[in-house]
Amino acid sequence: MRIVQRIEDLCEYYDMQILLSESVYNLMSLKARHTLRKIDVITMKENNQSKDPIGLYTFDLSFNNNEDTTLEEDHMMGELIKLQQYENINI
Repeated sequence: MRIVQRIEDLCEYYDMQILLSESVYNLMSLKARHTLRKIDVITMKENNQSKDPIGLYTFDLSFNNNEDTTLEEDHMMGELIKLQQYENINI
């Protein structure tokens, strides 16, 4: 099984919409990295794949946000919306 397929399968296991490997994380800008959260370190041993640890990162999405989130007037489409309850999370 390929690493990409395995990580896609892990989305269901971790109940996450998006999972990224550490190699993809390392290609991202520092600003983009600050939007991600490391959730685990895994090794993949099947089919002679690398036995080196691989970090898994996620981007927290909320599809069922029942809170009344108000946007600032100068908010641009695609900008990150930081909810107050997540401002103090140490990444």
